[in-house]
Amino acid sequence: MKKAIYIVVSIALLAILVIWLALNKRKVEAKVYRFDNQQEVLITIDTVKLKDLSSEKRYPGIFEPNREVKVMADLSGKVIRMNVDLGDYLRTGALVAQLDNELLKLQLEGIQVQIAGYEKDVDRYRILVEAEAIQAIQLEKTELALQSALVQQKTLQEQINRTTIRAPFDGIVTQKFTEVGAVVAMSMPIIQLTDISSLKLNLTIPESDLRDFQVGQQLSVSSDIYPDLFFPGNIVMVGSRGDASHNFLVQIKIVNTRDRLLKAGMFGWVTVNKGHNQSLPTIPVKALFGSSLHQQVYVVEQGKVTIRDIEVDFQNTDFSAVSAGLRPGEIVVTSGFINLKNGSNVKYK
Repeated sequence: MKKAIYIVVSIALLAILVIWLALNKRKVEAKVYRFDNQQEVLITIDTVKLKDLSSEKRYPGIFEPNREVKVMADLSGKVIRMNVDLGDYLRTGALVAQLDNELLKLQLEGIQVQIAGYEKDVDRYRILVEAEAIQAIQLEKTELALQSALVQQKTLQEQINRTTIRAPFDGIVTQKFTEVGAVVAMSMPIIQLTDISSLKLNLTIPESDLRDFQVGQQLSVSSDIYPDLFFPGNIVMVGSRGDASHNFLVQIKIVNTRDRLLKAGMFGWVTVNKGHNQSLPTIPVKALFGSSLHQQVYVVEQGKVTIRDIEVDFQNTDFSAVSAGLRPGEIVVTSGFINLKNGSNVKYK
């Protein structure tokens, strides 16, 4: 009898446990979020607009000098004269600095005395050799000593010449590294010389626009500080290797003839005719998704969205021009992509 009671009690407890677990499962399932495929997703939209793309496009860049070098000291020595200051305009060959060369001049005088003595010895030995009074080897040794002294003379003269530091080309002193009284070492910079008679405007061009730039092409260049002045320029280099963002370097050379108004380091702008002699549908850049090779948009039709493959002709930071896949007046999604998929119901204001 007791055994039967135990069995009944066990079955009852087991039944209660099963019922309790089932009730807990329902509560947990009720708390779990399940996306309703029929629920409307809140989005923002924009309308595909037809835009005239025959307008010009401006690209920013920075002006770099045509030439710029640090004028170095070829020898070690003490600066006894500085003939330049910051902002000075120097012509080719103008004196920059003078190093102390008195010791070198004394050495040169000494070697010149030796040369004079060797020359007299050579003259005497030639007479004696002809008279067979001495051996010819003495004359040969003296001639060799004379040649060696002449080489030393040329070496000292070249060293003396190098103590005078001159400008290698026309330019403006944009940095000064030393003063009178300082001792400079070999290859130590004295000044920085910058040539801005012509400038190079360095542009960073995205891959999609690179076809609009060709070597030799003439362009109009302006600057932020002189927005109403335009300087003619021509492309001298189009980069052959892009960076990690697929941008390429393009250099435009400008002759800086207007009283050198343009300075190295200024911001500049170049205007390029994009050559699109047509109007194309345009959409905001933020409406695009997918990859750069396979671009797509969500198109809203009768309260639902459809994924549409498109072809982008070009784009900037504001809009993308579409050459295939969209028509003016169609509606595209610009935000609210998280819960969207092909065929989703949508709502928007």
